[in-house]
Amino acid sequence: MARQVAHCKAEWANVAGEMIGVTGGTGFVGRRLIAHLAKEGAVRVMALDTPQDLVSHAEFVIGDLACEETVNGFARGCGSIIHLAGIAHSSLRTKAAKERAYSVNVEGTRVVVRAALRHGVRRLLFVSTAHVYAGHSGVNIDEAAPTGATTFYGGTKLQGEEAVREAGKSGLEVVIVRPCLIYGPGARFNLHRMMAGIDRGYYFHISGCNPMRSFLSLENMVRALRHLTHCSFSAGIYNLADESPYSLVAFANELADRMKRPRPRTIPSALISAAGMIGSTLQKLGISLPISNEAVAKLTSHFTISTRRLAGAGFDWECGGGALRQEMVDQYLDSQHSNCRQARRTVK
Repeated sequence: MARQVAHCKAEWANVAGEMIGVTGGTGFVGRRLIAHLAKEGAVRVMALDTPQDLVSHAEFVIGDLACEETVNGFARGCGSIIHLAGIAHSSLRTKAAKERAYSVNVEGTRVVVRAALRHGVRRLLFVSTAHVYAGHSGVNIDEAAPTGATTFYGGTKLQGEEAVREAGKSGLEVVIVRPCLIYGPGARFNLHRMMAGIDRGYYFHISGCNPMRSFLSLENMVRALRHLTHCSFSAGIYNLADESPYSLVAFANELADRMKRPRPRTIPSALISAAGMIGSTLQKLGISLPISNEAVAKLTSHFTISTRRLAGAGFDWECGGGALRQEMVDQYLDSQHSNCRQARRTVK
């Protein structure tokens, strides 16, 4: 961190002491972000409730993004806002889940944008996702690559991006970040499913396939948000990922080693493709299986994003990421042990 502070010292002089607002500050990324930002200055967090372990770090505004009055109170006096709040899940199948995601990711973003413009916020940083890239496959994908909503979640993020870009025409400094899959303690969704599959023996490698993937450590995610909020440079879109991509096979094997579980077995590609088709068919009937055509595609295709633009903005990556992968594994195993103890108590 000392190296990055030295690099940006001159650029930060013009925003020293400003209030930074953060929506979604109590989630997976937000909690770590608040701890970073609070070391340097005033932080205001908008959240649905106040976690006691974060009370000393920031000022809290309690409320929902749907409430324009609450969001206005949150934005008033902020020099910049990091809009992190969102429904972060690509598998939104029910009508209620989709309505909630649209309400938060699209309509909530529009409310934040209006509040930022109304109260003279200098910079708005919107956290989107690399899921907006068409097909979710390719190598060294840069920010100018075609986008396309292949999931409902990706579509809501694209609409959020459009609302933020439109605000840039009114003088607001707009930064949009597109992070890839984030690992660290508390990781959910795809990484949680991967660890569960390794833990229970149903995660497999596919013969003849060793796709490369971009991953992002929680620490690099937080440091990039902090950097892009403070430093002076051209606004725009930035991919967020670790400096180098990983082999998906090597990544899964490393997690297995850290979990002290057998490494995933390799099975024939024809067999896994057939299983994916069956899994997708059963999903349409309301039967959930850990394998589907979508899961097979993720296991067989390259998906790496370029971070050249982020480097050009002067960002310095934290070396490695092994410690955070170990923390992620430890947290997962602890949660499984807790669930087992709770189940035994329930049975008794």
